[in-house]
Amino acid sequence: MDAATIEQGDGDTEVALIPSAWQIQVGALPDQTAARALLGNAQKFVRSIHGEAAGQIMQTQAHGTTLYRVRFDGFEDAKAASKTCAALKRQKFDCITVKTN
Repeated sequence: MDAATIEQGDGDTEVALIPSAWQIQVGALPDQTAARALLGNAQKFVRSIHGEAAGQIMQTQAHGTTLYRVRFDGFEDAKAASKTCAALKRQKFDCITVKTN
């Protein structure tokens, strides 16, 4: 899969996520259509590993550019988020874990 750039900044989000302490991010793209496609492609893998995970696209600004972060929320701890990221990486997705609070 042509992997998206993983954005690691403190940009403000405009979409509220389902509350949990851990998320995973599979990309940050400059195009909303591409972000939706990535969300759809990753969702079946994420849900097969962690059924409670919910996909989100979050709009943010980074270095004067609008980016659309593709994230999954609903991980109870770092171990669950890391396990899901590891499985996604084996499927050729980029993935990082993100602590939200």
